[in-house]
Amino acid sequence: MNILLFSALNGAFVLPSQLKLVQDLLETYDRKAKPTWDNSRPINVTFSMDLYQILELIPGKLFIGVKDVEEQN
Repeated sequence: MNILLFSALNGAFVLPSQLKLVQDLLETYDRKAKPTWDNSRPINVTFSMDLYQILELIPGKLFIGVKDVEEQN
């Protein structure tokens, strides 16, 4: 019998063995390392997020107060 667990890793249901594999692979991962073959070239990073609530909007200024956001993979 396989038991599914909710993983904060990507917001999906995963098996314990899948979660352990990811943890083992990332255990020695250097977060400061740049994942590219050529360090002189830039890396394009794309992300998106959902906006749940705008707290404050000041007309004429580039300022928006944000309460909560959620990252999307």
